[in-house]
Amino acid sequence: MMALPRLDAVLLWVREQEQAAAFYTQALGLPAREGRIELPDGHVLYLCSGRAPCHARGPHGIVPVLEVADIAHARAWVQHLGRPIVFEEVVPGLARFIFLDPDGNPIDLAQVLDTQAWERGARIPVWETPPTSPPQVLGLFELTLYARDTGAALRFYRDVLGLETGLAYFAHVHLLFENAALVIRPTWHRCDQRAPHTPALVLAGEATTTQQDACRAVGRVVTQRTVCGQSLCVCEDEEHTWVCWR
Repeated sequence: MMALPRLDAVLLWVREQEQAAAFYTQALGLPAREGRIELPDGHVLYLCSGRAPCHARGPHGIVPVLEVADIAHARAWVQHLGRPIVFEEVVPGLARFIFLDPDGNPIDLAQVLDTQAWERGARIPVWETPPTSPPQVLGLFELTLYARDTGAALRFYRDVLGLETGLAYFAHVHLLFENAALVIRPTWHRCDQRAPHTPALVLAGEATTTQQDACRAVGRVVTQRTVCGQSLCVCEDEEHTWVCWR
């Protein structure tokens, strides 16, 4: 049995790296060193200069989902920072919300809950006192890919990249890296900005000739680029999502 691809890092596009680093240190309580934020579970978020304006009014491309210890505290802290919260839900076993960073990147924060405690219509509890510290971030919970063609996205990540299929329900498909999960969700939103602006995925290891040929065979453009000071082999797609190898 072939080993599953391993997710190494996620690239976030920002307008100004130092300002973005200061925000993420304040928002997540994690130190940002030389444009990289190291999560407690070993995953890395790189802050890459070069984001262009995006005029889409809804989600598209990759959104990182970070696990927090207390979702009510996290929401109160984000509200304290004045960042807009654009989505919130409580489902059996999970509570989550999505907020926008100063560059317009959506960030999803989630907490795993006891499934037996869920009730229909449940909401994230209100944090009663003003928060005085950022939330405790535990690591990367999963990645969400909002795709206009979920079938094509499934075939690419499963058949071309070699991810393993997990659960599939209500048009949501769970795929597995060796060390992370990718959830494909449908969206109708798409912007006209051709420059990369939704987060990119960096896989461990170098892209093999077979992987590059497989990307080209499904219409992807493969190029060698210097991104965030790193030389990466980039497989591009029309949904503004990059998959990269070192």
